Amino acid sequence: MSVLGNYIQILGGGTPNRDIEGYWEGDVPWATVKDLTSKHISETYESITERGVDNCATQIVPAGTLLIATRMALGRMSITNVPMAFNQDLKALVINGKVDQTYLYYFLFAKENYFISRGNGATVKGFKIEDIRSLPFAPPALPTQRRIAAILDKAQALVANDRRTLAVYDQLAKSLFLELFGDPVRNERGWETVDLGSLCEVVRGSSPRPQGDARYFGGPVPRLMVADLTRDGMYVTPQIDSLTIEGSQRSRPMKRGDLVMAVSGKPGLPAILMVDCCIHDGFAGFRDFDKGFDLRFIYHYLNMLAVGVSDKSVGAIFKNITTEEIRRMRIPLVPLKAQERFGTLLHNIQKQRTCIAASLHQSEGLFGSLLQGAFRGELGN
Repeated sequence: MSVLGNYIQILGGGTPNRDIEGYWEGDVPWATVKDLTSKHISETYESITERGVDNCATQIVPAGTLLIATRMALGRMSITNVPMAFNQDLKALVINGKVDQTYLYYFLFAKENYFISRGNGATVKGFKIEDIRSLPFAPPALPTQRRIAAILDKAQALVANDRRTLAVYDQLAKSLFLELFGDPVRNERGWETVDLGSLCEVVRGSSPRPQGDARYFGGPVPRLMVADLTRDGMYVTPQIDSLTIEGSQRSRPMKRGDLVMAVSGKPGLPAILMVDCCIHDGFAGFRDFDKGFDLRFIYHYLNMLAVGVSDKSVGAIFKNITTEEIRRMRIPLVPLKAQERFGTLLHNIQKQRTCIAASLHQSEGLFGSLLQGAFRGELGN
């Protein structure tokens, strides 16, 4: 059987002694897992000197080398655009003349779940070099590899473009809020503030016990999870978990249109419910909001605190926050007309964002389909 190890050489990395100043801040880029954030890598957070290279297990690999994480973020990869060294959590895959580097990148990209499944270790997960070498690999001729890689490059470019556009719309909403109301942490406009608890009923979610009991879980009542918020954004529909009627009676029911906020997992992250559902004890819920406030304004106010628009971090504001502390959070008394004007502008942004989000969903689906098909021979030989 043809395996990947027949086509590549695998090189290991290392870390110079951090106590020796002359090994660091030199001219040699030194890659770690945190540098592998995109398909190509040109710069690294840290650099080392030639002395540092000579006095540890690392080595300098040429531009065009594939770096893959075998510890920490298992299977994460980047192709080097410049010569660089790398640490022991990465391996460098040096190809022979029979393999196109971009084709290999996508082949391994499609194996993400495999690498995760091979991870072992009590604290830091890692997989073995043999897990790479032993992968079945029978590449087509180089011209076909390059054609397949070009198709996947174009599909991935569509995904990247949609993600960039989506980020622009998200930044636009944030910029609009700051322009109209100022930084919510610093309260630069000097708005009078009141306790959040004076504007609504603040409740904490609850969960049936024991977790997973068939009497309580898996029924018709949607149960909100933090992953629903990170997926949907401002307007959320629970899709991951559910409760039975009996289970919902042991949880915290909320109504469509209510505002909720995560207090664990992604503490401070808010959302507006699109359906009736239950929330567990990792959420706070806000009921019967004062009519002098537009929930879209409150959502963005809380969200701005959560993402940290100022020098305060989410940890400083929301870590281990109690229900009583949530009630005492200060909310600016912004005139309702100003809130509604913001809401109208936001609605227009949201409409465009929804279109882009749908496009992203389609482009991700296309890329995933092409990626899987490419290595089943569906893109031709």
